[in-house]
Amino acid sequence: MKNFWIVQKKPFQGNVPGNATFGITSPVNHDKVISFIDGELPHMSWYREHGHTKVALAIPGYIVRYLFNYAVPMPVKELFHLYFQLMEPVYFENLGFRYNFAETERFKINKKALKKNLTALKISMSGNLTD
Repeated sequence: MKNFWIVQKKPFQGNVPGNATFGITSPVNHDKVISFIDGELPHMSWYREHGHTKVALAIPGYIVRYLFNYAVPMPVKELFHLYFQLMEPVYFENLGFRYNFAETERFKINKKALKKNLTALKISMSGNLTD
């Protein structure tokens, strides 16, 4: 059993055997995305109304992270990416993104920049929701 934990010192060579390195996500159409969101988002209201803001904000995070396991239509994927940019601004700044959606120190949303991005996303969505 001791030999199991010994790391080999030779460098990795070649490709990983198989057709894919990561699992292939199942496609999901726009109607299923809407159905899932419509089923989960109402749970947010009770927590918000009873002063549990952090829990209420966790629900959209759950929705986006759950649907991330599926191959959602491109406009939805772009919307989810925007969600993560808003909720994790420090992470995206560290990746080199330079969006001004939120001030990282006070987490104040830049409404003008957000509206501009949402308008561009809306234009990109028109006609792309038939998948």
